[in-house]
Amino acid sequence: MPTLANIQAFEFSELNDEAKDKVRYWVNDDFVIETVSDTIENDLEYYGLEINAKSLTWDIDRAWSIAFDGEVKEEKALVCKAIVSALTDRQARCLLAWIDHGLMTLSVGIRSQRYGQDYGLKVELETDYNDPFPYNPHYAPEKLTGFEALLHKVEEYIEDYVKDIAEKALRNGREDYEYQFTDEAVKESCDANEYRFDCYGNPIHHLIG
Repeated sequence: MPTLANIQAFEFSELNDEAKDKVRYWVNDDFVIETVSDTIENDLEYYGLEINAKSLTWDIDRAWSIAFDGEVKEEKALVCKAIVSALTDRQARCLLAWIDHGLMTLSVGIRSQRYGQDYGLKVELETDYNDPFPYNPHYAPEKLTGFEALLHKVEEYIEDYVKDIAEKALRNGREDYEYQFTDEAVKESCDANEYRFDCYGNPIHHLIG
């Protein structure tokens, strides 16, 4: 006649350190990746970037890198700030005048970029002109020497701005990642899900339900 085994179940807080470490990785198996990704995505949105969540990739261990496709929410404000910050006063006034008069539109695109086994971000500044471009001696394009080089400076400023935001989000993601493996976070997860373990840290709650 079959007999019921006497199973001794432990809560996370009752386990020894070796067993706790085993539980720590079992609890965070796939969950931690999703949690950290949500943290990074929310931070990027908070700082003014709108991303394609499916394009988000990050690495907080080996390469310390992040990449995604997206755009800037307050695009015109950032472009104007970049123009003022990256160019001389006369150059900035010319470009801003073109934008204010609807003669030119600068749009920002954020793209993920591969670097061998690593990845990063690339900002693309797209320029659209409204034809015909009315002639005005003060605003004329020929007044701005090296126009493409000036746009490149603006693009570099925006790229540094976006990368700085991405770095902040990545640092917050790493802090969240590290927190998920703390006793406090693991205990909270185990208690909320009523997980129980044997003395070695193997889950057995499904056997004693």
